[in-house]
Amino acid sequence: ARPPGQPGQARPAPSLSLAAVVPRTADSSRRRESLRMRLAIGRLLRRSAKLQRASCRWARLRALMFAVTLLRRCMLLVAVVLASMALRAAEGWCVVDTVYFTTTVLTTVGYGDVVPATCAGKLLTCALAVLALLIIGSLLKDVVQHLVEKEIARSRLARQRRLTRFLQSKASDEEDGLFAKSQARLRARVARCRVATLMLAGWFVAAVLLTRRALDVGLSEAAFFAMVTASTLGFGDTVPLTPAGRLLVTFLMITGVPFLGNFIAQLGSFFGSSGRGRLQLERCSGLIDSQRLETLRRFCQEMNQEALYVAEREGGTQKISPFEFLVFSLVQSKVLSKEDIGGVMRDFYRLDVSKDGFLDEDDIRAWAREGR
Repeated sequence: ARPPGQPGQARPAPSLSLAAVVPRTADSSRRRESLRMRLAIGRLLRRSAKLQRASCRWARLRALMFAVTLLRRCMLLVAVVLASMALRAAEGWCVVDTVYFTTTVLTTVGYGDVVPATCAGKLLTCALAVLALLIIGSLLKDVVQHLVEKEIARSRLARQRRLTRFLQSKASDEEDGLFAKSQARLRARVARCRVATLMLAGWFVAAVLLTRRALDVGLSEAAFFAMVTASTLGFGDTVPLTPAGRLLVTFLMITGVPFLGNFIAQLGSFFGSSGRGRLQLERCSGLIDSQRLETLRRFCQEMNQEALYVAEREGGTQKISPFEFLVFSLVQSKVLSKEDIGGVMRDFYRLDVSKDGFLDEDDIRAWAREGR
């Protein structure tokens, strides 16, 4: 028992050695890190498996779509062959006349020199015309899809090239993007139009020479017949009469219609891209160098000399401000013209009564005092 009046004493706490605590703490940290690492690896593996399953599903779906498209085209081709064979049996035509007439229907040329005379032949011709429309629609869809995929691939390749130029820190005299010349930006479209024009011109010259010899017509009549064939007009005033001439015209229809269609598509793409170019803002690729900086300075000096803005308020023409770079981007991309920029800046200077380069409450009070 404790003696009366004597205060109690606290029992001393058991002592723990540092050697016993530190290893236990280190083991706990290692276990937590190991558990965290295993969880991260598990999440990564699950995500990878999910992506792999999605990729496999997408690959199977693409294979199925390709198989369906191929089956549909084969069915159309088989239907055309069967309709042609039935038409030959109903009309009593030879193989050359059957192929010639089928080609005129499929290409929608329709000269009118070979036409069905029986009721069965006319019904088969109606079915063949429907098949021709289906084939033309399918071909147009494929052409549009090919052009879209080609444009996507071209833009992706352009982005990769810009990234490569950015990483290599190289700037050429003529490059794509913001600092490119307008002729360089149009070079690709002009090249495609040139190739399409040369292809069509080569076909036209060959068609005129072959038609003049095969159909025994004059030069002007041969040129007229070639253009009527390529444009699928088919007036029927000049038609082949011999089997050799019909085989030649069949070949001209098969080749001339796509060549003329390609030329029209490239020409429309050229003018359409030129029109859309005013709404597309070019981006700067690569790094800044002395040549680009000098281009920016010359642009700012021209703007200042034409009194389109006050260069001193932007730090002069030796240092390029964000506003000046933005204006250069808009003008170089043909989104806005210099006159548009000048009109906007004149409006700003008119509203900036305090002449401090900013629109704030001082300008509001100044306008109120002047009673405007």
